[in-house]
Amino acid sequence: MAYVALYRRWRPSDFDTLVGQKAVKIALTNALESGRIAHAYLFSGPRGTGKTSTARIFAKALNCEHGPTAHPCGKCQNCQEITDGTSMDVFEMDAASNRGIDDIKALRERLLNRSYNQGSYKVYIIDEVHMLTTESFNALLKTLEEPPDNVIFILATTDPQKVPATIHSRCQRFDFRRITVEEITDHLEMVATNSGLEAEREALRLMAIQSEGGMRDALSLLDQCGVMSKHITVDTVQEVLGIVGRTALRQLVESIGKQDLSQALANLNKLLEQGKDVGQVLVELAEYLRALLLFKSAPSYDEVYLTDSKESLEQLAPLFGRDRLMAAEERLHGAIYELKGTMRPRITGELCLFDLCRLEGSTIAALQARIEQLEQRISNGDFITAAQRTADNDVPAPISTTQYIKPMTAQTVALQNQQQFAPAPHSDEAMDTAKASAVDVKNIPADKICDFDIPDAMYEDEAYITADELAMATNKPPAQVNKQTKLQEPTKPANVSDNTPKATAEMVQAIQTKASVVNDANAKAAAPVKSTGSTVVEYGGDWALGEEYWKKALEILAGEKKISVVSCAKGGRAIGYENGILRVAFKAEFTCKRMSKKDYCDMVEDALLRIARQEIRLECITEAELANMKSNPTVQPKASVKKEEPKVDTGGLPDNVRKAMDVFGGSIHKL
Repeated sequence: MAYVALYRRWRPSDFDTLVGQKAVKIALTNALESGRIAHAYLFSGPRGTGKTSTARIFAKALNCEHGPTAHPCGKCQNCQEITDGTSMDVFEMDAASNRGIDDIKALRERLLNRSYNQGSYKVYIIDEVHMLTTESFNALLKTLEEPPDNVIFILATTDPQKVPATIHSRCQRFDFRRITVEEITDHLEMVATNSGLEAEREALRLMAIQSEGGMRDALSLLDQCGVMSKHITVDTVQEVLGIVGRTALRQLVESIGKQDLSQALANLNKLLEQGKDVGQVLVELAEYLRALLLFKSAPSYDEVYLTDSKESLEQLAPLFGRDRLMAAEERLHGAIYELKGTMRPRITGELCLFDLCRLEGSTIAALQARIEQLEQRISNGDFITAAQRTADNDVPAPISTTQYIKPMTAQTVALQNQQQFAPAPHSDEAMDTAKASAVDVKNIPADKICDFDIPDAMYEDEAYITADELAMATNKPPAQVNKQTKLQEPTKPANVSDNTPKATAEMVQAIQTKASVVNDANAKAAAPVKSTGSTVVEYGGDWALGEEYWKKALEILAGEKKISVVSCAKGGRAIGYENGILRVAFKAEFTCKRMSKKDYCDMVEDALLRIARQEIRLECITEAELANMKSNPTVQPKASVKKEEPKVDTGGLPDNVRKAMDVFGGSIHKL
């Protein structure tokens, strides 16, 4: 006798052996017992959840010699023929391969020319009904609405959204849910015991998880593992499925959490050497990080522990924050999508691990993850100095125009003032002047000594003190000031005499001119530089970022149908980006001049503002000017002054010539 697969051998034969679907079983058995049998049913749900099996059981219950009954005997001739698939009263049709209107016409003719057998009902089971064409649905509509007597339609589908609403309204719909992991595990254990297979419960549980709620998939997997070994273990299931496994995933997730890129790459290489697929590794990694995110957010959610045990998740959870896990999931999904079109899956996987370990990326989730990490470091007292940040990233730390210090108590300030503030001995008059003009640091509350930039409007009502002022008050060296920002030296206060100690005079002077100096410095730092006058260096500053901004700006303009602007801008290339200025070189002098005009320039700068979230000024030069600067370094770039173009009288010109001049500019010469 030929071997029969387990999923066929253990197909449920009555409602009692149907696993799961409690609501469907109750509804159908009540209908059979009360005699309220509808003429059309629609069974919808994922694959392998028992839709076709339930349709056959229902047909058996209708045509059983003891029926209609909710408990068919399974021994009479009608039940045996329906089980074997040879009954003339039950007709099964696969709509995936018989989806045309001719097939529906043949079905209608079969209904009209029907001949009853011993059974009292004709049951037509149409599987994958959503595959029918629109014309086929229209042809079936009238027959489905008013079928002949004792004719019942059972439509089964995995995609009910594709079934027209007119079909839905003529059927009783039953939704089949995914079978739970515990129900599948128990059923697999029963099947394995009665089939002579030895299987560990953890192995059966892993099969249930991988089947994703489909009993047919779980039985097929059990059948395949039974061929591999009579004693089925977790390793057997992992080998058959090619999955990574919990242990390897824990090691990979731990290395990512500790931001140990070399160890993460080593773990990935080990998995690939074992024959694992890169896509499978990324999919399981995404599932594990999902479990960590759910564990941190909802520890009582039972489905979390299908991925790993509670103890393992508790051990790994402190290595990640919620925002970082969200950013990691977003990056993993992007990498899985990229695998569909890449020829080197390993490179995609390695780059994904690089981003996961370094918290790289420009997405909102990635930026939130960085902020979360910085907040955690600050709360733990783990500060990063500018020198460390420069050494780690090879990027010079920015120098602010006004440096503020960490909050400190008033007692600490007073102690420093007593120890370090010692004005030189002068005359009594000078000492009185110094005392009158000095700031009493002791009376400044601790919350008024701040380490962040305070808006100027707050200075009107509140008395704050900056690091520069405190340094002057304590006779410390002043804070470093950005050399590129030139502040106008304030005038000497009127109430400071020549005999006032130098430190005290400077302090008073700084306090009185603080608001104006800070406002001027912030205004100069925030405003885009109109003309630098510095030598243009090709590929200067952050050239790569400037090139990316330039390309994205062209994409935005192209999407907004700014065809003329894009056609001119395509002739340029980014040669440098620094100090909020993006320099672009053009081969043609005409396109350079045209892009420098206010209308085109404003469009590009608006696109750059949307991309970079900050004002970026566009500076256009020609390739000839750039070459001249290279050969003669003393030549300075011309300041881009937008001159008013002379107005040209185009009144007597043809319409096409006038429109061309409005777009491209130019002048008229009379010959």
